[in-house]
Amino acid sequence: MSAKGHAVVCSECDDQPATLACAECHEPDDSNNNNSSTNGETKLCHGCSLLLHSLKKRRYHHVRPLADTETTSAAPEPATWHPTAYDIPDFEELEVVLPKLPDGTLGIDIGQVDGVFVVQRISREKDASALAVGDAIVRLQGRPVHNVVFAQLLHLLHREPLTVKLLVVRGHDTPSALLHAWLKLNVARDQAAQERSKEIIALQQTTSGHYQLQPNDANLDLMFEDAAVSDAKVPVISFLGNTTAGKSFLIRALMGDHEIRPFCFDEDKMCSTTANANMYSSTCVVPNERANVIDFEGENGLTPFMNMVLRTKHLFHSSKAETKQRHMAVQKYFPKIAYLLSDVIVLVGDTSLVNKDYFTRCRDFAIKANVGISETMCRPSMLIVHNKCSLTANFSVEATTAEFMQAHIYDEYDVVLAETGPVGLDLHLASNSNNNLDVASFPAVEALAADGVAAKSGNIHLHDLLVAIGGVSTELLGLNKVQELLETASRPVAITFRSADLLNSEAKGFLEYFADVKCVRVPRGDIRQNIRGKWYNGDEILDQQLVAIHQILSDMSAKQKAMRTDISVGERGWFFLLRSIVTQVANEQPVSFATLLNDLLSTGDRDVDRMTATFVRVYERFPRRDADWYRLCIEFTLELFQRMIAFNMRRKAHASILTKETVSAQAKKSLSLLLKSVQRFLPCVASCPMAEGHRCGQHRMFHVGAKSCHRTAVKVPRSGGRWDRWLSELDGGRHLVWEGAFEAPTLPASYFDAVYWEDTFVHGVLAHLFAGDVQHTTSMDQTDELLLRLLTSYRGALMLDFKVFSENALGHIPCTRCFKGCDAKATVATTMKERLLQLHSRIELLYLAPYQLGVCAQCKPFFTDLGLLPA
Repeated sequence: MSAKGHAVVCSECDDQPATLACAECHEPDDSNNNNSSTNGETKLCHGCSLLLHSLKKRRYHHVRPLADTETTSAAPEPATWHPTAYDIPDFEELEVVLPKLPDGTLGIDIGQVDGVFVVQRISREKDASALAVGDAIVRLQGRPVHNVVFAQLLHLLHREPLTVKLLVVRGHDTPSALLHAWLKLNVARDQAAQERSKEIIALQQTTSGHYQLQPNDANLDLMFEDAAVSDAKVPVISFLGNTTAGKSFLIRALMGDHEIRPFCFDEDKMCSTTANANMYSSTCVVPNERANVIDFEGENGLTPFMNMVLRTKHLFHSSKAETKQRHMAVQKYFPKIAYLLSDVIVLVGDTSLVNKDYFTRCRDFAIKANVGISETMCRPSMLIVHNKCSLTANFSVEATTAEFMQAHIYDEYDVVLAETGPVGLDLHLASNSNNNLDVASFPAVEALAADGVAAKSGNIHLHDLLVAIGGVSTELLGLNKVQELLETASRPVAITFRSADLLNSEAKGFLEYFADVKCVRVPRGDIRQNIRGKWYNGDEILDQQLVAIHQILSDMSAKQKAMRTDISVGERGWFFLLRSIVTQVANEQPVSFATLLNDLLSTGDRDVDRMTATFVRVYERFPRRDADWYRLCIEFTLELFQRMIAFNMRRKAHASILTKETVSAQAKKSLSLLLKSVQRFLPCVASCPMAEGHRCGQHRMFHVGAKSCHRTAVKVPRSGGRWDRWLSELDGGRHLVWEGAFEAPTLPASYFDAVYWEDTFVHGVLAHLFAGDVQHTTSMDQTDELLLRLLTSYRGALMLDFKVFSENALGHIPCTRCFKGCDAKATVATTMKERLLQLHSRIELLYLAPYQLGVCAQCKPFFTDLGLLPA
């Protein structure tokens, strides 16, 4: 039956074509008479081979492919695939440890199918294993076996005395395909390990199934050491978008081939390639400048591929609960992190820019990112990318941006044409200078005839877009068709126009969150398209658009650098902000840039920096910033600073060697530094035009650059329908943003000059330094009263509650005035040092126990007289 050139049929089923030959699958007495065998081999189909190997009691089987007798023991050649487009079929990976039987065997038969070692029979009646017939063996004792011959495999099996550890893969494909898939997976794992070294933020799953945001401290420490020591600003560019939108591909295309770049994955697998947030350093993304590029995990996908290849047995299987929890965490945390830490945000999508969903995503991103943020250093710039677009699109950046704005940002209005007669409306379409095609989505008004019906309405403006006639959209209809509809439509007819310069309220709120917004289209590079007899190459247009993106990112980075001149943070300072912001966002705490930046913007004087930090911590406790609260915090800080200077001088030198001249000079110098430091936190009092009674409240340090903006320090309830009011009850509203310059509160002209304060300040320092113990106690009592006056005036805003406790119950909450009950300071302080330490500790009480301050029975009358406790 087996003449050359004829099909060979399986000798067992006499039905299927024979693809394998085995020298061990026939009875010995048949070997001489079996005409269908060559050299004692039986020809079998794949199904019969597996069946016979599972039934026969033989230890090993020598199976070879029937098509090529010379490659029986040869290793399979790995299939070729593109290193950035993995198409890995689903399979299961199992690690099995097999103890040897008493006779020294494993109780399994291993054969070779297409050069792949396969489990063909299992005769282990005891110690049931997880092995199954048909499993492909890929590792033995941790060593890959895809490149060894059968004799070497036998040697490896027999030399292990007690147990053998096998790594097998199982699936519905052929053994050869499973092996190739496993080899691809190992390459992907190597890539994942490399990408994990660039991870800066991770979502860690807790025991409850929720995801918690955490910084990758090990990687951040290494990046911090490699960061520039100088104060030079390094631009940070963040890429966000839906799963399979092409974020990682776009980053790879913008970066150089010599740089470490993100991993790309087959887009047919609906899972994120990138896991968490990874940061790459590049000198190519922004031309002639080093920039840090952050690739954020995509939304709306399955468990990220980079996580799966490192930890799961079933490659593309993840539970619905796990996927849902991760979706929620990605949408909750990553927009806010990107908004706070980025100079430029690149939002990548693969849907049309005129699609309403695109604008909804942009708006939702801005709203989610600004929840719980009372102030920011600067508004970032946004670049919106329509990825994988058609070659017929308009690739001009200006035209694309205008198209997005006209589709979503500008207001629409209806005009009813009731009279009969010529409409008198001249329309035109914008042309694409690259493709010379009429590609505008809607026609625009070019001219109005004075005697036409349209001009008599008095509402239509030049350059407005005509988007609908009688409810019929005019998108891509063409000029002739639109003109025909205008003239033939039965009157009266409603015509919908979109304004070319009037913003709708919803869109205006979105634009105010960003310094500038631009849009760009990027086509697929692997396609060619014939348009009206002319062929267009996707690769050429892709390269052209990448150059445009490089230029946009360069311009946006330069603009951000100019805006952040006064509060520029170096690269190492940025890593400090990253850790702090991630911690605050993870704990759902309001993000205060003033507190964070105060630790970075040092005055060079340690005492001044400590007092500035004290001022900020007290000042930030009051959410509604105003001039009265600011002045009270300044007075309290100066009172405390007087005692600190006196305390430090007495600690460093004896009072007898200090003169009033030297003390005065040092006090004036420290006072000048402190006033300059706290001046950065002066609140803006600009009124909000969208919400009556609300003011900006942002610090002066955040009103920088030519296009500074205001932001309400407290949330403003949404106005509108029932749904908006319900949302406000749920989240308290949102922070409103609008453009405008800093407006200072009404203060004396020389309020921040040292001359305004120095007489009182120097006198206080000298009094504390040279006064006796009795006067020390009196002056400290005055400071105590100042602190209590601060608490009294703003008790409601700080949500403080003073409660009287017995002395036995004051172990964990000491008395705010005499400090009884604190084990470390159980006695009433008498010396200046003890009183000063107690005063600092009382300030700490505002943060350690912010809603409950203790009062002992002896101090109750004092608090009652101040009105903090009822009589």
